[in-house]
Amino acid sequence: MKKFTFLMAFVALASFAMAQAIQAPSNIACKNIEKDTRMIEKQMERQTLKAEAAWSQNFEGEVNWTVAANPNIDLHKWKVTDIEGYIADGWGDFEDGWYLHPMVDSATDPNKWAYIDICSPWLESGYPAGSSQIPTTLESYIQFNDIDLSNVPNPKLMWSQLFRPFNPHWVKLYVDASVDGTTWTSYEVNQNISHGEYADYYQSLLIPAVANEPNASIRFRWTHDKSSNPDYPVGMGWGIDDVMFIEAPQYDLKHLETAMNFFVYVDYHVAAQSNGYHYSGHFGQIPKEQMETDYSFMFFNTIVENKGLAEVTPEIKVKVTGPDGTEVYTNTIAGTAIASGAVDTIDIMEPEFVLDIPVTLGEYLVTVDVAVKGQEDANTNDNSYETKFFVTGGTYARDLDNITQGITLANYNIGGVDEEMVATNYYMNKSTNIKSVDVFVGATTTVGNTIQVELMKWGAEKPETFAQSEPLTLAEEHLGTWVNFTFVDNTDIIVDLENEGNYDILAAVKHFYTAGAESTITIGMDKSTNFGVWSGWFQIMQSGAWKWYYGATDGKALGVRLNLPDGNYVKEDMLANFKVYPNPTQDILKIETQSQKSILNIYSIDGKLVRNIEVSNNAEINVSDFATGVYTVVLTDENGNVGTQRFVKK
Repeated sequence: MKKFTFLMAFVALASFAMAQAIQAPSNIACKNIEKDTRMIEKQMERQTLKAEAAWSQNFEGEVNWTVAANPNIDLHKWKVTDIEGYIADGWGDFEDGWYLHPMVDSATDPNKWAYIDICSPWLESGYPAGSSQIPTTLESYIQFNDIDLSNVPNPKLMWSQLFRPFNPHWVKLYVDASVDGTTWTSYEVNQNISHGEYADYYQSLLIPAVANEPNASIRFRWTHDKSSNPDYPVGMGWGIDDVMFIEAPQYDLKHLETAMNFFVYVDYHVAAQSNGYHYSGHFGQIPKEQMETDYSFMFFNTIVENKGLAEVTPEIKVKVTGPDGTEVYTNTIAGTAIASGAVDTIDIMEPEFVLDIPVTLGEYLVTVDVAVKGQEDANTNDNSYETKFFVTGGTYARDLDNITQGITLANYNIGGVDEEMVATNYYMNKSTNIKSVDVFVGATTTVGNTIQVELMKWGAEKPETFAQSEPLTLAEEHLGTWVNFTFVDNTDIIVDLENEGNYDILAAVKHFYTAGAESTITIGMDKSTNFGVWSGWFQIMQSGAWKWYYGATDGKALGVRLNLPDGNYVKEDMLANFKVYPNPTQDILKIETQSQKSILNIYSIDGKLVRNIEVSNNAEINVSDFATGVYTVVLTDENGNVGTQRFVKK
């Protein structure tokens, strides 16, 4: 297998800064932290640690903490509450909270917790009136004194939290530590959390500044500075509970993030590309024809943090399981030694991950496990990651069919600019054509607005359109679902992998706010894995000129899918001698082939294998127990030739 590293066609655009889009409140659905098995295990582990902690605080009993804010506004000071206080403050009931949920397990839980509330002005006055009640700059903290750590040489602070940022580029959070109450050592926490996303519920931090100190102080400090645009909202809130100090373990490695890059890779060790390790991003659904080339490599990068005391060498194991449950790739690689508190990224590059031909349709599960080489990790609950992708007949998509939120370029009270666009990029590894594009139109879109799909290739300085659909004025029937767009232009894609590398295109959704200045267009997004910021692009008007930026989706998949011809990978000689009938059928499906011995697989529309048999010449298959729908028949003969046909089960 030839080794080949692709370079993206739009490297020249990498110099564009990622836009820090100002976002106003929207209908962002929120939910409680799920109490799954792993969460329950973590809760039990924390309770055990709490029982042995050198110091702990759960906000029950006597008040032994202080709060302060600058400016001195009671509304923006930390406070301790319970479920009744939470509801009384206007955050909604237990099941239907607003931006934050109570840090309790049920509506009858007597638990108390501390939190800072930045959102009440919005609840009371709405936007933009409520925004004026939020200080342009704010520092607010809750402080704990008289902490005896005289017998703790390696103090590790642990706490539970709910943190969800709003316009996070203006917000910074800190844990401060002091031994005299005057001089403080600051540790920034909850960094790089995207707008509207929750940070990890369980947190920990090594604080050597208070080691062996008999009278230490700590504080949790919220800060924001929106002086660049004081009229816009910021915040949401931060809640904490079960704060404790323990003696830090020697070995504790944490998995922070894994990036699975498809087809394109950039060496993040190069200084100018240090933020580009997740360069190509994740594809949730890839056509078989695009996977069956000699250059369809996939690469992994895993980021780990050493939360223990000892210098350790991380060991990363990646495993990919195919649709039939067999391992199609496994690799274990050791990184370099990393110091206590340090973070490192480990490449998983050798051997390259590429699927054997013929590629099987269906779901591929990816698991990543991190470990301390040669040692037992103190906490294995944060050492794993899981994702997946599908090999399809013709659907090419970033998403994993899990659209749960959306992106809106225009603030709902300001309106947008006609012809602004959101887009996602696709890499073509084989010549093909684009039959159509599906777009998920969000339910919050205003009826009467118009969208249009454009297919673009990268020119010298910006994307250039080579095909466009007819504009569509959106009706109720288009909201909250996938909408199909076709083209009259030539959509052929010619790929020369050997000489030019893969072909990169953008599928863009152009916006027209025909329903009025205060209307909205929302395009769906999937956040179920780590897709990478490079996968989302947007064009907006700035200073009277159109400009393109990457990072439109904050590492989520945009709901824009390509539909390529099914079966471009089928060999003509086999297709001519491979018949499936009657079509549609209710019970018996007949197969005709000239092959003396073939393997026949039948897949449902979502790529799941529902039948696997060996056939020769003519065969009959009883499909009466199949669910109604469209199925794909894949026949592989004794010479490795592959043919496909579709049939409809009535």
